[in-house]
Formats: sequence, structure tokens, C-alpha cells
Amino acid sequence: MAAISLGVSNQAQPALLSDADYAELCARAYPALRRYCRRLLAAIEDADDVAQEAIVRAWEARSRYSPTRPFWPWVRVIAQRVSIDHHRRATAGVVALRKCALKSVQPDTHLPDQCAEKREEQRLALAAFRALGSREQRLIYLRDVAGWSYGQIAESEHLTLDAVRASLHRTHKRLRREYEMQLEAPARAS
Repeated sequence: MAAISLGVSNQAQPALLSDADYAELCARAYPALRRYCRRLLAAIEDADDVAQEAIVRAWEARSRYSPTRPFWPWVRVIAQRVSIDHHRRATAGVVALRKCALKSVQPDTHLPDQCAEKREEQRLALAAFRALGSREQRLIYLRDVAGWSYGQIAESEHLTLDAVRASLHRTHKRLRREYEMQLEAPARAS
């Protein structure tokens, strides 16, 4: 079996790795990759999913891996990019909720299907917002509707800046969960 290095040294490695050797590299890197992803993401479950996805992508891209270079920096960059993609997907729903949760957005089209769809999204977003507690609603309102900075919210609510950031992060996650539950509710009823 070929010598396998996870370190950052540029030790010479064999020109080609077998699938078994590459699988061993992935297996040896996985625990460190999970720890790295846990530092990048707040939820442990999300970090585990991202680490697994990074290993899958690394496996799929193994033909582009140069065994003359250290493995860890290569797989770490893959994990970093997967976590960015994960964050973008996770915040896409929140962005939509921010736009319509508290504002009465007028449909910009006159097509009946599109108007009905927008009204349904607004109804679901408002129902998700109403499921939040009054403090959570206030934080969402101040940040996402009124446009206050974290500092302004911290001063107004007598909180630290870190407490505001953490509370808003948790509140946005809860709002997203509530919205997803609202989406699933009609499917469960039928």
C-alpha cells in the first residue's frame, strides 16, 4: 500500500492512488473534516451533512486530486465550499420570508396564477411569523423590516451585540422551520 499523508508537507507521494488508498485518505480525513465543519456551521447535524457531502464530492473529484500535494488542504476547501452552498440554500427561504412576512407586497404581475401563488406565500410566511414569540417577532421586525443595525437593536433591547446576533440566528432558523411546517401542513391534510 502507498504511503498516505494528511499533513501539509509536500512529501512526494506515488503518482497515482488506487481507489482503496484514496478511500483510506478520505476515511482518515473525515474526523478532522467533521470538526472543521462544526466550527463553520452552528448546527451539528448540518456540519455532519456538510462533511459527508464534502467527502462524496472529494470522491467524485478524485481524478483531479494530485497525490503529490497534501490531501487535507484540498478536502478542506471542498468542505468550505459545500458549507457556503449549504448556507446559501438555508438562507434563501429566510430571504423570501423577509420580503413578505410583514409587508403587504403587491403582486407585480396581473396573471391570476402568479397573484394567487404570491398571496399563498405571503399567507404561509405570515402564519410562520405569528408562530414566533413576541420577542422573536420584535427582533425580526427591527432587523429585517425596520432595517436596524445589530448595535441599534442591542441598545434598544438592552442586550450585548453577540446576544443579538445569536438570538437573530436562532430566530431566523425557527422562522424557516415554521415556514417549512406551514408548507407541509396542506400536504399532510390531503
